[in-house]
Amino acid sequence: MSIAGEWIRYDEVAETYDRLMIAEGQALYGRLASDLVTFVGLRRGDVVLDVGTGSGAAGRVARDKVRPTGAVVGVDLSLPMLRVAKRRGLAGVIAGRVPGLPFREERFDAALASLVLSHFECYEMALADVVRILKPGGRLGVTAWAASQADHRQVWRGIAESFVGADALRSAVEQVARWEERFLDPSRVVEALTRAGLVKVCVEQRTYDETVTTAESLARHEIFTCGRYVRHALGAREWERFRDTLCAATERQFGSRLHSIGRAHVARAEKPTR
Repeated sequence: MSIAGEWIRYDEVAETYDRLMIAEGQALYGRLASDLVTFVGLRRGDVVLDVGTGSGAAGRVARDKVRPTGAVVGVDLSLPMLRVAKRRGLAGVIAGRVPGLPFREERFDAALASLVLSHFECYEMALADVVRILKPGGRLGVTAWAASQADHRQVWRGIAESFVGADALRSAVEQVARWEERFLDPSRVVEALTRAGLVKVCVEQRTYDETVTTAESLARHEIFTCGRYVRHALGAREWERFRDTLCAATERQFGSRLHSIGRAHVARAEKPTR
């Protein structure tokens, strides 16, 4: 994962990210993480690695599934995210990158990678490293965004492009999530897992309805790649003007509450037994 520029990382938004996107499993990312853990089929006693754990959304759910004899380890580049994860009850956390996992081969019964496949500099090498640490018969679960359309997101994007330029915004996204467009297609998810040497690959699409206030929706946008980049590019004064413009346009078109439908691929696969 690239670290070329502080805005690229989630360090400064770790607390806000957990509060708005996880919210004890009720917000969108929390629901998706819960679905992933269920889909993978974790069992009591499993030893699980949560890759790109962030604030521990999937890891926390996995922890409850494998108790009391199992264990979950979360790995992430962001120390602030790991601190949040640990405070939320994911005791086993470690700073690290993929590839380069600091674990011996065939250590884990399962691995999770929720919404991180698109962020790897080379997803083939990253998957190879994850497969390396799985026991034969071990399971890997991943999630990736599916294609979806939301008018209010288009409003946000259009105004952001008017402030920083479409090419600059697109380049920023590619620095952080260069494979996001690729994995909108579920066949690409299947292809990636299969080429990593995994078998019994299964992908399902899940849909998540949400209704949030306009203010909360705008706060969420500030957490993600585009929002972090725009804030970095504009500076404090222009950032405030951008926010005022965006808030006025969103409320004028949609009112005080926004309904959105998010779609994601939830996938599982197994490492072949000998």
